[in-house]
Amino acid sequence: MSNVPVKFLKAWGLFNSGEVAGFTPETARGLIDGKVASAYDAKAEKAASNAPDPARIADLEARERALADREAAVADAEARAAASDKGAPPAQGSGDAAKSGAADKSGGK
Repeated sequence: MSNVPVKFLKAWGLFNSGEVAGFTPETARGLIDGKVASAYDAKAEKAASNAPDPARIADLEARERALADREAAVADAEARAAASDKGAPPAQGSGDAAKSGAADKSGGK
């Protein structure tokens, strides 16, 4: 006699909701009739899990648009920063102090 696979809808004994197990036809029928489990069809389960979720697709598309907007804003800010000299470091080693031999103000000898 072969076991009948069922998927648990709620906890029962050692089994949790969502788990799949095989039982004798009589036990499986009792679990299904008692609304503790449902008949399990692996092929149908796989087909259902592979189907795209429209809500998830819409959410991902909205997030991609928001990311593209943020990337464009960063690119604009970088272009504006590159066009201005504000924030650029001072030129090093070409000042009058290096040429004239003036004292070093860094505290070194």
